[in-house]
Amino acid sequence: MATSPLTLTRPDRELLQQIVASRSRRGEAAASWRSLSDELQSAHVIGPGDAPRTLVTLNSRVRVRRLGTDVSRELILVVPGMADLQRGRLSVVTPVGRALLGRSEGEVITCDAPAGTVQYVIEAVLYQPETAGAS
Repeated sequence: MATSPLTLTRPDRELLQQIVASRSRRGEAAASWRSLSDELQSAHVIGPGDAPRTLVTLNSRVRVRRLGTDVSRELILVVPGMADLQRGRLSVVTPVGRALLGRSEGEVITCDAPAGTVQYVIEAVLYQPETAGAS
């Protein structure tokens, strides 16, 4: 994971705090929910109109490339329940989704995966709802 605090829009943070508060604190996913909750508490919060075009927010469409490869993939960062990897819709609570949230174009993110630690570069933010006036 990145070490600097993430930057979140106020509506994204509020929505994610509501989702975290509604989830069970038990079971194998509990640590992931606690980690997301901690990240939300330490985030730098901005108004939606202050979000730079290059910031990854909820419902942003981004192009990422795994470091060491030439293969890029487009993903849309979504809330749990809206995920569909076949359509490129990645939940914000997955390791890659959590690493993308609040980061910017050009940043390298690190996350844990079943095969070990992986790194991706955020090549481009192709769509961001705040910039498009959709937030």
